[in-house]
Amino acid sequence: MRHGKRRLLLIDDPPDNLEFLTILLCKDYDVFSYGSSREARLVLAGIAPDLLFLDVRMFPINGVNFLREVRAIQRFCRIPAIAVTAMAHNMEEQALLAEGFQAIVTKPTLDPSQLEATIDALLKSAAAEDQSGLDGPYPSTA
Repeated sequence: MRHGKRRLLLIDDPPDNLEFLTILLCKDYDVFSYGSSREARLVLAGIAPDLLFLDVRMFPINGVNFLREVRAIQRFCRIPAIAVTAMAHNMEEQALLAEGFQAIVTKPTLDPSQLEATIDALLKSAAAEDQSGLDGPYPSTA
């Protein structure tokens, strides 16, 4: 079991959003922030994040495709992921959950206490699953 702050890998391409989320979350977590999926992919193994916090609409590798790539790596196949999007329509939320995200948060109207509660719940759930001996990917991923 790792001691200290839990590690979040945050990817968001607008610099203002990236800075805001990093500042918001760095008090309680070790936040590794990147402006693109390409940058984050290069350091993923070294960071060994406990949770992914991914902007859905990035170019050239969006958050959904990045999550697929990460989940294809055995060591990260069960890592919890939060989708960050400005498009919070019910159909998109269902599609993101079907792609393997465990939660969706909308920007720019993030509620800090609700965001931290969501992150903490996902981290606790992932820890409980690790202790139960589950292995393999989340059932909702293809």
